[in-house]
Amino acid sequence: MDAVLRLIPLEAGVGILLWIGIIIAAQAFQETPKHHALAVAIGLFPSLASWGLNMVESGLRAAKTTLYSTVSSGGFQGIIPISGVIALSQGFIFTSMILSAMSVYVIEKDYKKAALWAATGAAMSFFGIIHAYSLTPAGIGNRFGIGAATEFAIAYAAVAVFLWLLHIGAKK
Repeated sequence: MDAVLRLIPLEAGVGILLWIGIIIAAQAFQETPKHHALAVAIGLFPSLASWGLNMVESGLRAAKTTLYSTVSSGGFQGIIPISGVIALSQGFIFTSMILSAMSVYVIEKDYKKAALWAATGAAMSFFGIIHAYSLTPAGIGNRFGIGAATEFAIAYAAVAVFLWLLHIGAKK
């Protein structure tokens, strides 16, 4: 990494990555069917949460403090729903895929496939692949294991049941 930073200034590298991200996002909107644009937009939310969290952490470091000390002192209370931002940022690539796929299948009224994606989200949350974290003085850590993000697993499971019921109702 240091060798790359000696050749390419960090500012130029970030600009290049930002440009690539913009091009990819534009292509996603252009190449998907028009009625799936909502699913593309929904898929952006987890990565925006991750980016926003990174900006918050960078700002706090510049202020010579940490996310842990700010949260534990109630610093974000009523201003930023920071626990939700942190949870949404954990495993954001998987979460983006799950939310986008669920959205596409709901748009297409294929509730069975949407329910399966919601069940996948429930399983991944339950084992800590997405949404699970621990906030410590050292920073945000992954929290893998059984029941790691139970509240999210329950929510995804409830959505899966609801979508399955819609599937059954649509068959009649």
